[in-house]
Amino acid sequence: MVVRQVYFLIVTIYCILIFGQTIAQEKDGGENPISLDKYDISQYISTTGASPQNIINLDNNGDIILACISGKTIDQIKSMEIDFTASQIRLLKDWRLLKEENKILKTTFPILNADKTKKLRNHPKKISSYLGENLQDDIIHLTKELKSLQREKNIYSILFSYVIDGLVWDRFIEKEILKEREITVEEPFWSGVIWAVYPPRDFSCGTNSISDQGVSLNVNWSEKTIKKMIPFVADWKNLGKMFDDFLQKGKVEDENAKKVFSPFNLFNSSGQFTIPIIEEKKGNTLYEICFLISEKIAKEVPKLLNLSELKEAFDFRNEEQTLVIVYHELMWDLLNYFEEQNLIQKPIAFANPEKAESKDIADLVFFVKRNE
Repeated sequence: MVVRQVYFLIVTIYCILIFGQTIAQEKDGGENPISLDKYDISQYISTTGASPQNIINLDNNGDIILACISGKTIDQIKSMEIDFTASQIRLLKDWRLLKEENKILKTTFPILNADKTKKLRNHPKKISSYLGENLQDDIIHLTKELKSLQREKNIYSILFSYVIDGLVWDRFIEKEILKEREITVEEPFWSGVIWAVYPPRDFSCGTNSISDQGVSLNVNWSEKTIKKMIPFVADWKNLGKMFDDFLQKGKVEDENAKKVFSPFNLFNSSGQFTIPIIEEKKGNTLYEICFLISEKIAKEVPKLLNLSELKEAFDFRNEEQTLVIVYHELMWDLLNYFEEQNLIQKPIAFANPEKAESKDIADLVFFVKRNE
């Protein structure tokens, strides 16, 4: 029996995500919402199971957290007519979502209102064009390589899920710009960075992956595509069979898995996979191009961003937290730049999900074989 690990990613590959995003509703109380539910909460973390967002979503924990941005005593929270129990406060403190000093409870992670989010997003916009222009030839090269595999429509998902929101984080860690996310006695349950911004962007996406033996099947998704890809998120039995067949035989042979997933254009009539397979080894052109793009981004971004200045401007904890939050915004600006230059296009499942067919989901799926 093959042992599987399933990772849900919100920001990123390697960024653990809750499947489903906070979607902006109507604005409450002017420019800033009165509920944390209206914010987009992102997590760049490692976790032992549950995530900070799971805890935030329990009961009315979000109301307590939002109330404590500027620091509140227990009596002040009560005066705001927020119902809570002592166990809620204890849980939020244990999960390092609140801290208490001199009987003042204060939220531990950045929550940016509309004004701060607007100012934050102005910074990566300024450098996305410069960075994007220097990457144009590499994007063209990547497109040509995928075209030779008759899978050029996969470029958006590979560029986002594998490169920009994947390999780049690895490069940051290798260059010791970011530390490894390690759960310790001092920092139990989770390690990394969480933050919230308002309003959410009009479009964002995430990646789900099922991994084992150095191989991962990656599925890029957005909120509006979920109903088009139900087997990928609900039929774990047959998804697992298809994945096991790839590990053991290099193709899908299980008849039930074939029946369920054949409409999605992942493999041919003989079960041979036709979606891109990125082998992380020297000589694999697809991997080498992706690695080169990630290397350039990871090298240039810290130079182009004044992390010290941004840390002070937004009262972030340190420069690492600053890089994670600002780069997460830069990712979308960089993708938008490539779209504006007609170097890439959103897959139809993202651009026009109502018109997307089952076969179009293949544009969002790819394998990665890691050299372990």
